[in-house]
Amino acid sequence: YNNKKEFVYHGEFAGDWETRNFFVSYNNNALKSVSVDSMFMQKAKIGFAPYLANYGSLHSWLIYEIRHMSEYEDNYTSNFILRLYKSTNLLEIGIDENKNSTLNFIKRF
Repeated sequence: YNNKKEFVYHGEFAGDWETRNFFVSYNNNALKSVSVDSMFMQKAKIGFAPYLANYGSLHSWLIYEIRHMSEYEDNYTSNFILRLYKSTNLLEIGIDENKNSTLNFIKRF
């Protein structure tokens, strides 16, 4: 790949709808290149808050995510996620059907 120049195309679409106790989202990603494997991935999430918390309190969400990558033999994967957030801190802990774990932390400044 030294000194090789080529066009790489990347596109992404994302959308969601939410209320204080329910949400759905969809996202897809596509990558196209001559020398690198092309990729298309999409995922959808649905979640609900088991209780409504006041602003500034601890909020909890239970989320189910399904991902699809047609390039893989096992092209569907589902993931269960617990999302906790308070103030400017967000923590996600999850596990998928293959026992792979998810851990995300976001601190907003």
